[in-house]
Amino acid sequence: MNLKHKIALPFTAAALLLGANTLFAEEAQSSVEFAENVVAQINGEDITNQQFSIFYQDLSKRQPNMQQNTQQAQSAAFSEILRVYILAQEAEKQELDKREDVQDALLVQKKQFLARMAMLNFLNEYKVDEAEVQAAYEKMVADAPKVEYKARHILVESEDDAKAVIVELDGGADFEELAKEKSTGPSGPRGGDLGWFGSAQMVAPFAEATAAMEKGTYSKEPVQTQFGWHVILLEDSREPEPPSLDSLRAQIETQLKQQALAGYIGGLVQDSQIDVNEEYAKRPEAAVAEESDEGGEEEKEE
Repeated sequence: MNLKHKIALPFTAAALLLGANTLFAEEAQSSVEFAENVVAQINGEDITNQQFSIFYQDLSKRQPNMQQNTQQAQSAAFSEILRVYILAQEAEKQELDKREDVQDALLVQKKQFLARMAMLNFLNEYKVDEAEVQAAYEKMVADAPKVEYKARHILVESEDDAKAVIVELDGGADFEELAKEKSTGPSGPRGGDLGWFGSAQMVAPFAEATAAMEKGTYSKEPVQTQFGWHVILLEDSREPEPPSLDSLRAQIETQLKQQALAGYIGGLVQDSQIDVNEEYAKRPEAAVAEESDEGGEEEKEE
């Protein structure tokens, strides 16, 4: 096969497909007459613009650092589709596609792809009602923390260690420096700084202790959580302004669509007739292992 003349044309088609302005068709010297939307042929098998685009997009996802819409990117995509098509053709020559395990794998992949397409189609067609958006926004605002806290903490392993920290603080030690020296938590190198947070973001004992403190004070008694023993410094508190609807609209619409999708799938499952082989349900691992053994024996026999 004369690849020299046939490679230039896919680059041209890809460039057109991706919005580039350069046309290389005049450089192609192939005598093959291509059907509309066919960018190349490999051993007589057509590669269409759409197929090339799928390979290009897949390659872009796997190589996010690849420069988009460049001849180098197009060349990489064409090399990929060339390799895949030639190997697939070789597999078909060897009749690997007729093997039961290969057909099963292809069927599963087809079902998975169709399932993704069904979900995407639902999400694309589903229209979020403005009243739903408003209701979801109001709930988010109502559920948002009414007070946020800015605090530091020193996390140690035992109650005695925490009490020793409090003694040092009572003696005038600097909380931030003490946290850097003694805290075992990930915030230790930052002087125990936890930034701003709402009560719901912290485990209950820590949140309750923080809420009961006054600004500028540290806990006089150690606070125990599942992470260890804490000494807390409350630096500040505030009543946050709720975010605007516009700033949350995209997030809310995505959540509502996902909720609708879950309901849609649940409805399909509920309306479906599902019969389960009880023998497989009772011993799924044994069943899978049995099938694997049979597959191995078949391959040996071949």
